[in-house]
Amino acid sequence: MKKVVKAKIKWLTAEQGGRTTPLGFGFRYCPIVEFETKDKTGDTWSADIIWHSEIGTDLTTIADFSFFSEEAPFELLAPGSKFNLYEGSRHVAIGYLL
Repeated sequence: MKKVVKAKIKWLTAEQGGRTTPLGFGFRYCPIVEFETKDKTGDTWSADIIWHSEIGTDLTTIADFSFFSEEAPFELLAPGSKFNLYEGSRHVAIGYLL
């Protein structure tokens, strides 16, 4: 069974190299995710994210967060875990699990 947790995501501005257009409420998004871990192995996975709130003026949103693959390291889905989201090689957002 797939584990789903809440996440707070802050989008980088276009000037910071982030997205040039925002995502809409209720949107499903499957970017590349890299968690910040002590051993920093560089493993990346595909995230499976569904928005619960619209992107605010501070470019943050709350979303359901999971991995796209059933074989992903679900043990990383712990409160306070920090991660980065990428579209290809472009870093578009930072976040943490609630």
